[in-house]
Amino acid sequence: MSFYPGRILLARYSLLVFTLVIILSSLNITDSFGQQTNANDNARYWVHGGTSVSNLGLGIHGGLSVDYKQHVFSLRTTSTDMSYGAETWDVALLYGRSTTFRTWYFSAGVGAAVIGGEKYPGLFGRGNSSPMETMLGFPLEAVVSWQPVNVVALGLYGFANVNTEHPIGGMGLSFRIGDLY
Repeated sequence: MSFYPGRILLARYSLLVFTLVIILSSLNITDSFGQQTNANDNARYWVHGGTSVSNLGLGIHGGLSVDYKQHVFSLRTTSTDMSYGAETWDVALLYGRSTTFRTWYFSAGVGAAVIGGEKYPGLFGRGNSSPMETMLGFPLEAVVSWQPVNVVALGLYGFANVNTEHPIGGMGLSFRIGDLY
C-alpha cells in the first residue's frame, strides 16, 4: 500500500462535509410535539465575527444573519490571513436551518460565494503564493453557540469553501451580538 499525502487532505475534506451533512440532517426540520423548542415567530438577527484557524493559517470571519422560524439567511466573509493582501478570501450568501436547546443555538448552511486572493501550493500557506482568479465557490458553515442572555452569544464557527482552484476551511471563535431570542 502506497502513502499519498493527497489522500489525507481528501479524507479531511470528506470528514468536514460528512460532519456538516450529519448536522443538517439532525436539525429540527418539522414541528415536534415531544419537546417544545424555542421557535419564535419573530425574526432574530445578529452580527458575528471573530478569529479563526484555517487550512492556510490564522484568519478572521464576520457577517450578518437573520433567523426566521428556524430558516437562517447569512451574508458572511472569511479571510485566511490577519493582514490585507496575502490572504485567500470569500464573500458568501448562505441559507440554512437552525434549532435551539435551552441556551444553545445550532445551525448549518450552504450557499454560493465569490472567492479570490492568493493561493498557496502547501498546507498552512507554505510555499510561494500566486494570484488566484476570482471565481464562484460552494460555501458551507456551521455554528454552535451559547447564548446566556438575549443579546450576546459566544460560540464556535466552522466554515469551508469548496471550489476548483483552492479550497479553504477552518474553525474559529465567534462573538454574536443582536436580537437572539
